[in-house]
Amino acid sequence: MEDKNILLLDFDGVICDNNDLSVGLIKECIDEVYGKYNLSQETIQLLAEDLYYFNTGDNGAILKKRIPQTTEEEIELAQQSFKNKALAGVYQTSQMVGGAKELIQMAKDKGIKIFISSLAHKEFIASFLERMELLGYFENIYGKEDGKKDLHISQIRQNYPEAKIYFVSDGTSDAKQAVDNFYAYVSDNNQRRREAFAQLGYSAHNSISSISEEIQSKIK
Repeated sequence: MEDKNILLLDFDGVICDNNDLSVGLIKECIDEVYGKYNLSQETIQLLAEDLYYFNTGDNGAILKKRIPQTTEEEIELAQQSFKNKALAGVYQTSQMVGGAKELIQMAKDKGIKIFISSLAHKEFIASFLERMELLGYFENIYGKEDGKKDLHISQIRQNYPEAKIYFVSDGTSDAKQAVDNFYAYVSDNNQRRREAFAQLGYSAHNSISSISEEIQSKIK
């Protein structure tokens, strides 16, 4: 059983309930650098979501799309601001997404190997999981230090070539990864994110529990 099925979990917004805090930090960074442009609150919100939920890895392109008049210097300042924000505090104060612990426990009970694929730093992930008394449940944690998510998945494929990968994520870019079963999760009923998933062929779940039930129905 354990070599036939693998549960792969995104971290931010799927295990750690920190999306609102993270988007809030990004909005602070935008205001620090671009306050002089008197951007509308709608533009700031959309830009923060672009940078967090729809990030393609090119912050500069995302900033230019919403703020065409931005300069290279401002882009560099914004990226430095993103880097300097106290993200560790987000992980120290956040709790788990509802249903995530039960999903992890279900996989453990069935002998399924569980992995994390995230662009967060591994030390933050490990510290959070240790606080939740779940660190030992995971076979491996892939974080920012391990490159992009396609590399994480390639490594898992190499180690478990016969396994089916069940990937749960709230990131639209993750829906494009080469896994066997992808489960989109949108906790806040954000219509923009739901539409983005729909365009990729996925109907987003609004609870981790419903995803857990669907995975159980497929794993024999």
